[in-house]
This record gives sequence, C-alpha cells and structure tokens, in this order.
Amino acid sequence: MRLNPAKVDPHGQVIEVDNFSQCLDLPDEHKGRVRHVLPSL
Repeated sequence: MRLNPAKVDPHGQVIEVDNFSQCLDLPDEHKGRVRHVLPSL
C-alpha cells in the first residue's frame, strides 16, 4: 500500500492505521469514502 497509493487505491478507499482510534478520528469527508482499513503491525 505504501509503495504506490495512487496505483493501488486511486479512489482513496483504503486507509492504513496504527490503531483503531486513528480510524475513529478521521475527518468526516474521509469516513464517507473509506471502505477498507488496514492495521499496521
């Protein structure tokens, strides 16, 4: 995901987070389009 986000996620529907609270703290405009959440380990 980190290598080329424009190629693998051109519509910005995937986010990578360090913890679940980062997902909850997303701005509303991002929450509406996110479809997949990838936790970093």
